[in-house]
Order: sequence, then C-alpha cells, then structure tokens
Amino acid sequence: MVALDGTTMTVPDTSAILTRFTKQAGNHGGTGYPQVRLLTLVACGTRTLEVPPLCGWY
Repeated sequence: MVALDGTTMTVPDTSAILTRFTKQAGNHGGTGYPQVRLLTLVACGTRTLEVPPLCGWY
C-alpha cells in the first residue's frame, strides 16, 4: 500500500539557483527564499520512496 505525500522546502538563494528560479514578488523587489515542492509516493509500511520524486520549483 502506498500514499501520496508532498512537502515544501526552502533552498538557499545562491547565484546559481537565482539564475534559473526567481524569488516571490514583493513591494521592495524579491522577498524570501526560493522554494521546492516535492510530491512522491511513499510506502505506508516502510515509509520509503516508491518512485523518484516529481519536483517542481515555484
């Protein structure tokens, strides 16, 4: 038996990341840090990832 699980993680705002992904818009330019959303299938008994994660950057 598997379950669908997801989470959001904050990543550093290094120049390498910011060349591809932007910060959230704000009144005074970009604010906060870029975030990664992770969605994957997890085995209910062992809590291991069943498939490679499907990641999107927002």
